[in-house]
Amino acid sequence: MGFYLQCQGQYGSFLYTDPSDNAVTGQVIGVGDGATKSFAFQRTLGGFTEPVSWVASVTQIYLNGAAQASGWGLVQPNTLTFTTAPGSGVAITGDFAFAFVCRFLDDQEDFENFMNGLWKVDALKFRSVKP
Repeated sequence: MGFYLQCQGQYGSFLYTDPSDNAVTGQVIGVGDGATKSFAFQRTLGGFTEPVSWVASVTQIYLNGAAQASGWGLVQPNTLTFTTAPGSGVAITGDFAFAFVCRFLDDQEDFENFMNGLWKVDALKFRSVKP
């Protein structure tokens, strides 16, 4: 109940890490053109590609399959930035974990005080918010 109240119902957003959908390996992020230094992280699921709401951590970045130890950084919430733009036609891929930015669906919920200081609610629905 405290977390719900902190979010002020639908008003505030929060990060949700889905236990079964929170990381990708070898995900295509983009293709270099020799000038662009920033790329939005994305993920592909069932042939559908979408931007990632919030990148929690980056394990590795690859340029044409070669691991890059440096020369790149994560700018929150979801931007990969290089110090030097990847060359034209260079495939940019990565291994990273992500979370979904979410909001509660309702501004009012029926919490029940079933014991001193303990509250319960039958259902508390939320949805992801697209970037």
